[in-house]
Amino acid sequence: AYTNEYMFGLPNEKAFPVGTRIVGYKPVHCPMPSLVREFDRAWVDEMARRSADVEVVDSDGTDSELQALGALFEAHVNEVPLGLWKDAAHLAWRYRGWPEGPYRCLLARRGGELVGALVYRLGWMGQPIVPLVDWIGPGGDASAIAGLLARVGEITLQAGGQKLETWVTPGASIRPTLSEHGLFHQDSLFNLCIMVYSELFDLPWAIDNWVLTMGDSDIY
Repeated sequence: AYTNEYMFGLPNEKAFPVGTRIVGYKPVHCPMPSLVREFDRAWVDEMARRSADVEVVDSDGTDSELQALGALFEAHVNEVPLGLWKDAAHLAWRYRGWPEGPYRCLLARRGGELVGALVYRLGWMGQPIVPLVDWIGPGGDASAIAGLLARVGEITLQAGGQKLETWVTPGASIRPTLSEHGLFHQDSLFNLCIMVYSELFDLPWAIDNWVLTMGDSDIY
């Protein structure tokens, strides 16, 4: 039998005080941290230079690619002490429709081997930003991540976008890599909170180890 030990949400400015005082929300990251980059051609070219050993292509969302993405996630699941399990079924449920739908996916390969992936969308709520909603693969693979950033940056420039934004919790392995590539911290508009239903659930551990992306919510 399965039990629900916790649930989470991202209450806005009005819901946060009511939820924490009355409903029982436990603050985790308030506000939720973002990494952002307002960029230009020079930055895109620098990311391309840092990823010379990587080929980045558009995903077509086939079942075989979804299976490969799920396998890549599982191969590095040790980097996600607490978070959503992103197998092929989850990825199909959450993002199926790329490239026709709002979500698109980039695949990074080195020597023909899949080493990283990025799910993104062009624009959000009428704003000229490109949310980087999900990362799959090892967070420390600097050249693969640079290649994904170079490609999404190129696409963003062509589309008239001005800013990349992603959610990266403090304990996520990809955070230092993205920082090294020139993304910087900015508080988001949202607060990550949790409701705990089990006495065995360790909230301080969860705060330190939770890996959450934009794609884990229905906001982006």
